[in-house]
Amino acid sequence: MKEIELSSLDMKIYSETLPNGLEIYMIPYENKKNYYISYATKFGSDVLKFDYEGKAYTPPLGIAHYLEHKVFETESGEDPFTFFSESGTGSNAMTSYDNTKYICYGTKKFEENLRYLLDFVNKPYFTDENVEKEKGIIAEEIKMYDDLPDYKIEMKLRQNIYKNHPRKYDIAGTVEEINKITKEDLYKCYNSFYTPNNMFVLIVGNFNIKKAEKIIKEEFNDKKEIKLPKIYNIDEKKEVVKKEEVIYEEIEVPKIGIGVKIPKSTLKMSDTELDLYLNMLTTIIFGSSSEFRERVRHNYKTR
Repeated sequence: MKEIELSSLDMKIYSETLPNGLEIYMIPYENKKNYYISYATKFGSDVLKFDYEGKAYTPPLGIAHYLEHKVFETESGEDPFTFFSESGTGSNAMTSYDNTKYICYGTKKFEENLRYLLDFVNKPYFTDENVEKEKGIIAEEIKMYDDLPDYKIEMKLRQNIYKNHPRKYDIAGTVEEINKITKEDLYKCYNSFYTPNNMFVLIVGNFNIKKAEKIIKEEFNDKKEIKLPKIYNIDEKKEVVKKEEVIYEEIEVPKIGIGVKIPKSTLKMSDTELDLYLNMLTTIIFGSSSEFRERVRHNYKTR
């Protein structure tokens, strides 16, 4: 494995890319008691259309998030959450706009838990029945967020900023769209994007590097690189859809959302640099010690 020493942070990063394209990143900490494992695919809700078997395919909105839920379904019927909890290990999964990750974290049975995490994610089991039963659960999840003021502001902000871009949609999709999802849809997305050359493993904490590397290579010994499908880019203009909008709700404290639309092509910097600059700017302009925050506090107190 390639070793990178970050002396200023007193840490080392070990990385390797297997012949099938799987990326591995390990950051060991001998002075820690716990570990954290993340197994992720670079597939999230940003993918609205891609080629499948030579034809353009448009999956229902929210399918990446739906797939995250159904990957926890096993053919044996064993619940991965139960498996991890028996050793006091935490587990979870999350879908973002550009990736989906499955995680576990704890202090015991590192090798067993690493192998199990990779194994169940690599073995999907979708049936008409288990796909159908999830629809009510996710529909309730979507409806629950619809009642939150902060969520309403964020979604309205996205809809006013983006005209066509996937970020205008909720990651979970809509109740109408998820009701269209079938097991065939899930397998199409899984087989297209849950491939070694589109996935990575990240391990941080107290663990044995050589043992972790051995387990990962054993689990991926028979996994081959698969050509990734063409993803159709969505044309998005630089202009916003609507410059401002007021939402009237029964809430105690007024809320405000501010968005800035900047074409990335005009910025000569990496995503990491962009994140750092934006975090600094938003802290300076809107942070707890900013002039804006003080004016808001003063105006609210004098109402």
